[in-house]
Amino acid sequence: MEGRDVRGHYEGLAAEYDEHWVYGPDYVPWMSSRIAEALRLGPMDRIADIGSGTGLFAGEVAQQLQPRHPILCVDPSEAMLGQLGAPLRPI
Repeated sequence: MEGRDVRGHYEGLAAEYDEHWVYGPDYVPWMSSRIAEALRLGPMDRIADIGSGTGLFAGEVAQQLQPRHPILCVDPSEAMLGQLGAPLRPI
C-alpha cells in the first residue's frame, strides 16, 4: 500500500462506513451473533473489539448480550471511534 494514506482513507469514510454493510437487514445481527457464539461470549465477559471501526458489530453484540461492562473499542481512526454509541467505549 505504498503511497496510500490508510488512516486518512478511514477518516474520510467514517460518516458513511456503516452503509457499506447493507447486505440485508438481518446481516449485522446474524454476523454479530455468530461472532459472540464463536468466541463464547457472555454478559459477564470483558470484551475488547480491536479494529472496531464504527463499532457496528460490537454494538450489535452489546445489544444481544447486554454485557455488564462496556465493550472497549480500539481503532486508529478517531473519526471511526467518533461514530460509537453507548455502551461502547473508545480507547
